[in-house]
Amino acid sequence: MVSIAMKPNPFKEKIAGVKLFEADSGEELSTLNNLSSYPIGLALNCSIDFFNIQPETNYTLVVTANFPSRAPYPVHATNIYIPASNISAPDSEGYGKAAGDFAFGLTLMEKGDLFLLFTLTKGSEATDTFYCYYYFGGGING
Repeated sequence: MVSIAMKPNPFKEKIAGVKLFEADSGEELSTLNNLSSYPIGLALNCSIDFFNIQPETNYTLVVTANFPSRAPYPVHATNIYIPASNISAPDSEGYGKAAGDFAFGLTLMEKGDLFLLFTLTKGSEATDTFYCYYYFGGGING
């Protein structure tokens, strides 16, 4: 049987889910996406859920674009601070669930695969990472 390593502290300070939507149409991105031409800039809205996050704590969320044949690059970073009044279902230590939304831009130079890496940090420590995989096709590279 294969042993799969668990994330450290799997129930605290986690990214529970991420959904991306095209800002213009409001449609959720799917794994396979067709665009009219490249290069192209996409305006995206992100909806993110946090699992057992600590209220009134300074976090940073960084989004990095990763490609098979190009160097990764950061596309967005934002500070996260959630007041205790916005925490749902707190545990005995005060950690709870929360959600947030933000917008960012993504430039695609050509069609192909990519993943977006979402990293939640507190101070200099990454508390969690979350991956979203996409393929962008269609159009004419130019």
